[in-house]
Amino acid sequence: MKCNVFAACCSLSVLVGCANIDPVPRPEIDPDLTWNSVLATSGAREDSSSSASWWQAFGAEPLDALMQQALQNSPDLMAAEQRLRQADWQMRATGASVYPGLNAGAGTSVRSDQDVEGDSRSSESTSANLGLSYELDLWGRVAAERASARAGFRASEQDYRAAYLSLTGAIANTWFEYQALHARIQIAQDNMALSEQVMTVVEVRYRNGVASAADVARQRTSLLSQRAQLPPLQFQAQQTRRALAVLLGAMPQTLSVEPQALSDIRLPDLKAQPPAEAIFARPDVARAEAQLQAADADVVVARRAFLPSLSLSAGFSLSTAELFSLSDARESDNAGLSLSQLIFDGGRTRAQSRRTEARRQELLAQYRNTLLVALQETDDALGRVTLEAGQETSDQAILVEAERALRLTEVRYREGSDDLLTLIDAQRNLFQARERIVERRLSRLSATVALYQALGGVQ
Repeated sequence: MKCNVFAACCSLSVLVGCANIDPVPRPEIDPDLTWNSVLATSGAREDSSSSASWWQAFGAEPLDALMQQALQNSPDLMAAEQRLRQADWQMRATGASVYPGLNAGAGTSVRSDQDVEGDSRSSESTSANLGLSYELDLWGRVAAERASARAGFRASEQDYRAAYLSLTGAIANTWFEYQALHARIQIAQDNMALSEQVMTVVEVRYRNGVASAADVARQRTSLLSQRAQLPPLQFQAQQTRRALAVLLGAMPQTLSVEPQALSDIRLPDLKAQPPAEAIFARPDVARAEAQLQAADADVVVARRAFLPSLSLSAGFSLSTAELFSLSDARESDNAGLSLSQLIFDGGRTRAQSRRTEARRQELLAQYRNTLLVALQETDDALGRVTLEAGQETSDQAILVEAERALRLTEVRYREGSDDLLTLIDAQRNLFQARERIVERRLSRLSATVALYQALGGVQ
């Protein structure tokens, strides 16, 4: 009968204590609110969804291979995964409070006593016991603790998502930068070859008495300057390759990266959903929301500390007057119900409750700020993608004109219509235009990565 009573009380406590904590209401964002960027207002994709492999939209198989290597070997991602495991086990440990505690014990002893007459007596005993205890969650405190742990785990999940996005974004940007540096090295070598050709023309004109020694010195200075620009670019490329290896979890000295033309990397046609839908896909927003949910539950826990606690206990024991033996043992059992109520603790419980409420207000303010920052960053990312696309079109037009100007200037220089300074200036403009094209394509790729991150990996 005692067991039946205990089981009934446990069932009652579970029913009373399993009340869910109300979720934090999301702040209202005007559904008609739109992004300022022209790219975003041109229409949102209806099939946008969160994708773990967002980088595949660039259509670069070498990049995808590097990402797969990083997902297996990256120390940063492994550390983030272990933090997530810690949060999972913490949630499991807190959830175990819904079950009763069962303890077992055993002991044996020998006791010697001496009376006033000097006679000694010894006694032996052996005992074993089994105890069961359970706290009835009449006010929902235990349920609130479990809700707080679950919300903490959801926040850790978003931390892992943020680490995942940060790592994959860094790998993509570093790989793009390496390809851009390789392209700049090729441009520098091509311009050196062009300068050497011009140097040959100048020397021929000098030997024929058409050009001066100053012309030869100017062209040689230009050629030496271009040669001096090559080693720093090569060092930057090696430095970037080593940085990429660290991100991948590989030895910096052994990683080999194949060059790929930036023009062969596809630029995804990415659109953003309206702010009221897109903003909540970001891990930082979801994390702030989960933290606020946990703070709500913590407030409930702190408030329930003022209410009395009710505990049930039951036990069974065996005891005998023999050493290391339970033969012919005496049996005993017990059951109890205890009630405790806080009377005075110097204001510690009240202070703890006020602290949790202040913490909730802090997280609420942080949540609102996270939303505002997310709206700003996403709009900035959309605007940057639009800007870089327009700038690349202008740079392409500049490159066409720079190539045409150099061809015309070379002809005029051979004919004696233009001087060497004009030719060197035209050559320098072409060199700068070619570098701007590479840098602009790199900026467009980086802007697209930033947009993916701002949208929480949505494609």
